[in-house]
Amino acid sequence: MDFNNEQPSDGKAFWLWSALLLTVKAIFVIVLADIFFYGEELSKGSVGKAMIDGIPVDFHRLAYHYYEGGGFFISGLKALAFQIVGENFLAHRLVGMLTCWAVFWGLWRLVDFHFGRRAAHLAAAVFIFGPSGFQRYSTLSLGIHFEVMALGLPLLDEGLRLLRFRTWNPSPLRRFLVGLAAGFALFFSYQTALILAWLGLWVLAVRWRWLFSKAVWMLLLGALVGISPMFYIAWHVGGDLLNVHGDGLMEVQSNAEKIRGYFESVFVGLTPTTLAARVIYPVAAILGALILLTRRNQNQWPAIFLVGYVGLWLGTWATGPFVADSHEHFFAWLRMAPITLVLMAIGAAGLDRGWNARVLLIKALSRTTLMAVLLLGLFETGVIIQKGQWQTPSANWTQLTQYKGYNYRGHFRMLFAHLPDQQPETLKALLHYKEDDTSILYADIAHGYAAMCDPSMDAMAVLEGLKRIDPDGLDQFVLGMGPVFAKAHPEDVQAMLAGLEQYPEQWRAPFAESIGYLGTGWAADKESFLAEAKSCVDTPHLEAYSRGMGARIVRILELFPFGRELVMRPDRVTEYIHTFPPQMVEWVLEGATQERERNRL
Repeated sequence: MDFNNEQPSDGKAFWLWSALLLTVKAIFVIVLADIFFYGEELSKGSVGKAMIDGIPVDFHRLAYHYYEGGGFFISGLKALAFQIVGENFLAHRLVGMLTCWAVFWGLWRLVDFHFGRRAAHLAAAVFIFGPSGFQRYSTLSLGIHFEVMALGLPLLDEGLRLLRFRTWNPSPLRRFLVGLAAGFALFFSYQTALILAWLGLWVLAVRWRWLFSKAVWMLLLGALVGISPMFYIAWHVGGDLLNVHGDGLMEVQSNAEKIRGYFESVFVGLTPTTLAARVIYPVAAILGALILLTRRNQNQWPAIFLVGYVGLWLGTWATGPFVADSHEHFFAWLRMAPITLVLMAIGAAGLDRGWNARVLLIKALSRTTLMAVLLLGLFETGVIIQKGQWQTPSANWTQLTQYKGYNYRGHFRMLFAHLPDQQPETLKALLHYKEDDTSILYADIAHGYAAMCDPSMDAMAVLEGLKRIDPDGLDQFVLGMGPVFAKAHPEDVQAMLAGLEQYPEQWRAPFAESIGYLGTGWAADKESFLAEAKSCVDTPHLEAYSRGMGARIVRILELFPFGRELVMRPDRVTEYIHTFPPQMVEWVLEGATQERERNRL
């Protein structure tokens, strides 16, 4: 007997749910409640800008990481969005909404076909109104996390169709497209290898004769075409293709502490609702899986297939090389989206008939927890909107469209490592970025160059190197020279400023501004900024240092993700700056204004 005793829904239902999904995400965008300004997202925007501006650097070197083909692909989408709506923050959110919808399409297609329309409706509701972090981060467009399931879910769907129906014989074009998706998925993210391995094991166990049929050839041809970008990258960079954040792919070791930290961080923040979530979601997932596996007189292959895959992913993640550092826990959750699959299984538990009396209690509990999941998700949606800037939608729209949606500093940190050498003459290629105001570009080139220079080089030697990039650009380069002084006096801004007396008088104030622009680094908050300002209030170069600090405050607290309280709120940043020592306030405000202008389109 077929597992699904319902007919799939018509297309109208899918489009109605799609409209609701995009409406919720659009509201998050307009009230600035979504995940904005994530540094790597803006860096990948810079890759997109490099594509548009035709930077004379080998194409494969532009990739933010060689191992993440998905990130390179998303950079291409960002470049397209830049062309349509401008090189701004809004372009990132539109790409994120597109990829989120693509994942939703894969989810709906799988659940609706294999488990019926009621299961699809439940899965759609839980997808839209999931945990707070899931709702906010599901439009983060980095290319290697949540977005990968736009390929993973259709592959699981096609695999299930092949396993369930002996007569399943898609057209040659469809087989080619499935192979294309499989090959490209592996290039997109290495973790899709788990999906492909799981599918392969099932085919070997259940449909091994199919492997010797003519149908396989179009599949293999598509896979070769799909994975060809990975071969292209490998041809140029060799073993660096397996370099994941400085570690070989199989060198990262997991441990119990990281696993514990991961499960604690999935619903980040210790509040009554997050505590409830940590109980409700695992219970709901377990109950959904139990129901799927204990139905009587049903074909259980789809249930075993999906629940088994979730178990495989979690087991491989916990014991293999996929446990990331603590700040990556959210992304581990999104990366292969096991929550999507588990919640889909809860929805697939459905409300149909044919239950064994022994599991009626489980069924009742599952219905109750599923309702709790939806109610909690709706509540979290309201909280997200309330915490945003919902009172000022028109001002928010202006902010979204007027600020640069790229960050050279993060991009150059990776690009410099990809260049064959870091000599100043090589870095001249970076001057081809098209900017009306080149000050940010020059400052970030200088920052990258100074960061990679030998620590024994003083500021004047670094200036000589920068002069070889552009002898007329020293006045703009100098703002990014903070790393020179930070390497000489790590974490000690007072010592950095005191050391300026060894330099010619004409450079002391510009160097002081560059020190203010970097300070103790980018992991700063309101308290550390204020403490640093009070400790440096007696510097003889207070005006220049204060301007640099004002610029850094805007870049970190207003335009970048580190300062969530003040993000995109110049009024609140101005109010905060007025708490600084009185003699600094005017200059800090001036530096803040200058930085906003440098980052405006």
